[in-house]
Amino acid sequence: MIIKSKYKDLNNKDCISDTMKKERISLIAFSLAGILAGYISFVSETQTMAVVSMMAGLIVISQVLKYFIKKEEMKWYMTNGGWVYVFVWFVAWTILYNL
Repeated sequence: MIIKSKYKDLNNKDCISDTMKKERISLIAFSLAGILAGYISFVSETQTMAVVSMMAGLIVISQVLKYFIKKEEMKWYMTNGGWVYVFVWFVAWTILYNL
């Protein structure tokens, strides 16, 4: 069975396209940064500081990934990890807050 996709060859397990590698790196980096931002939000004194630190973390991780991944579109970062970052941050913050 041949699957046609935007990726080069899904039938060859050894062949992972450059786009898939970048998406994987972005997703892992945003997830780890979300956990770290959740902890930073937990130790913040106010809820406002928690949300501000989350937004600052999102900007910082996006800029770091722009340097390493070489993608320019902000839409790409939001779809390949930005929303995951916000979700993971919220879950981590909520779990730590309720401990």
